[in-house]
Amino acid sequence: MKNELSKCNNTRTNLLNKTKAITMRKQTIQYSSPLDALIEVAKRLSILEQQKQMDSEEFFYQYNQGLLPDDAVFVEWANDYRITVFASGTDKKLKKCCMKR
Repeated sequence: MKNELSKCNNTRTNLLNKTKAITMRKQTIQYSSPLDALIEVAKRLSILEQQKQMDSEEFFYQYNQGLLPDDAVFVEWANDYRITVFASGTDKKLKKCCMKR
């Protein structure tokens, strides 16, 4: 019984240590205007699209279908895409993107 309890405590400790190690750091960036912020988001989207050879709309569809992992790069990409879609006033496009196929 003591041995089993010890194993459970070790497993719990290992999980907590792993969780602490993969916690994403929160960053706050301030821009001088909303337009500057949108330009920066558009630049990040362009870089990701080139690196991954996939447009943001296709990425977002695959991400929402669970076909891509929830790593930090993909979480940021999804958030940046949401920002541009809502900022452009085409949130219907976002709904359509998630439902296509």
